[in-house]
Amino acid sequence: MKKRINRLASYVFNIKAFGWRTGVKLPVIIYGPFKCYSIGKIEIKCPIKRGVVVIGTNQCDVPYSHSIINNEGVIEILGKTYLNFGGKIKNTGRIAFG
Repeated sequence: MKKRINRLASYVFNIKAFGWRTGVKLPVIIYGPFKCYSIGKIEIKCPIKRGVVVIGTNQCDVPYSHSIINNEGVIEILGKTYLNFGGKIKNTGRIAFG
């Protein structure tokens, strides 16, 4: 079964994380169930385009799992990044992906 884009979560997350001007470009695409406890600061250090970060695409054996982000630090995106379904990020420092 293929996951569907969680449009509401994608728009809300992007606008909260990057502001209106960058958020409407949807640099982060979210699939399936998603929880975000804290956005913190997210820096995209590559060309900003739709789907630079993709969250929750692959299937997981746990049927009620969520992709979870709890960022109280800084996340740097250096290129295309994927977080599989059920993946969790808990960050209180500085972390780089891509």
